[in-house]
Amino acid sequence: REHARPETDVRCKLQELLPGGLGTGGIISFEGTFNSCFDLMLGDDNFHVSGNGVSGQILLVAVRGPEYILLNTHGSGWEHEEPHNGPAFIEGGKFQMDLKFLRDEELGMELVIEVGGKPVVKRFMSEFVVNAFKKINIRPGNFRNCAGTLSTFTRIEYLGRR
Repeated sequence: REHARPETDVRCKLQELLPGGLGTGGIISFEGTFNSCFDLMLGDDNFHVSGNGVSGQILLVAVRGPEYILLNTHGSGWEHEEPHNGPAFIEGGKFQMDLKFLRDEELGMELVIEVGGKPVVKRFMSEFVVNAFKKINIRPGNFRNCAGTLSTFTRIEYLGRR
């Protein structure tokens, strides 16, 4: 299995983009070309991905195909999954994906994931968890049917509050 090539390994650039304090709201915007599935993870300062799993409070956006996205969080064990089943990405096509962290006074933070400007999946999270996010990791998906050319990312940007 081939792992991150330079054009997909954007962690260093990214760590500078996430200043913490995401709990006040903000957008993390990604552009690239979708070729095969990938896992996008946000975590705290203790976040690392190793052969035997992950550590650090994390958010997982698992893009398991052009029409299947899974959203999950790991705190004290994986919580319920929020799946999206329907059009999102086009194989071999360019994409824009936004993670919008929207502050809700009563419910904490709502994360809305948009692909091509259309909301595809959302969930509520504690603002304390969201505030802890400092690192991003993108890696090839290890779900069955995930093969072929890696997806590439040409732009990753933290847009702050909107």
